[in-house]
Amino acid sequence: MFLTFFLFQKSFINRAISNVRRAFAAFDKNGDGIISQDEFRSGCRRLDLALSEIQITACFDVLRSNNNSGINYNDFTTALQNR
Repeated sequence: MFLTFFLFQKSFINRAISNVRRAFAAFDKNGDGIISQDEFRSGCRRLDLALSEIQITACFDVLRSNNNSGINYNDFTTALQNR
């Protein structure tokens, strides 16, 4: 029973990680590992989020750490954990 639960949990976690990676890649169009402000804006538009340019910029600034030039994978996953 424990082994079945463990395997199910591991499978669930692997799928969740895969989904997060795909979501990150959907924003990171050039594949450099950093979501630029333009990529973030485009991703928000593709998702049809009703955000103004000011709101998109504010979200981008909150998500990126240490005033980096963009949102890296760690920033992205941290934002998901803290939502």
